[in-house]
Amino acid sequence: MGIGKRKGTRDARLPAKVLWMRRQRVLRRLLKKYRDAKKIDSHMWGLWVPQAVRAVQGEPVQKQKSFDRSIEAIHNEKNLKVKEKALQEQVDARKQKAAAQKEKRKLKEENKKAGVAAAKPAQ
Repeated sequence: MGIGKRKGTRDARLPAKVLWMRRQRVLRRLLKKYRDAKKIDSHMWGLWVPQAVRAVQGEPVQKQKSFDRSIEAIHNEKNLKVKEKALQEQVDARKQKAAAQKEKRKLKEENKKAGVAAAKPAQ
């Protein structure tokens, strides 16, 4: 069966609207699947998914691969924020530890000076 045996236009054989509806259903099903699998949490759902639904309905996302890339980009951004927060906590902990050591050293020096000053008049 070659191309010459086809009767009817491409749109008559399989309407573009049907293709569009199938694509929309697949992408929306994928959104639901990601939410059920906890790949998209409620915070991401509230912030990002309305944009994703609009993107799915329009030009930006027409294939599952591009949709997956956008989900992956969001997860990477989320992980980056978590890493930055952890690093900031480590920096703060180091600063607190250094400040505590400095204070301890200062008290030790003051006690040493006070001890030397108190010991000299007694002699």
